[in-house]
Amino acid sequence: MIADRPIDAPDRIPDGRLAYSVAECAALIGVSPRQIYTLAHKAGLPTIRLGGRRLVRRADLEKWLAAQPMDRIGDGQDAADAPAVEANGEGVAEGARA
Repeated sequence: MIADRPIDAPDRIPDGRLAYSVAECAALIGVSPRQIYTLAHKAGLPTIRLGGRRLVRRADLEKWLAAQPMDRIGDGQDAADAPAVEANGEGVAEGARA
């Protein structure tokens, strides 16, 4: 099945399209096609059915990605709730944030 075939490089994905196959969408955001199905079922990633194909509209993908909370690597903490840290690695007092 073409939609399940992995795409080797995101630069091979046609630009300017209104919708992407599951495999193309996966390549765009760096996950597996199976993960796209999981995101659609459990995390609200909008998809459409066109004939026998499941597609992700470009506008829906961009909107969905923008709505996802930012995460700090390693702690699962939302970036907005994370304590501020200066370039030297020391914490910043709550009232001193810019």
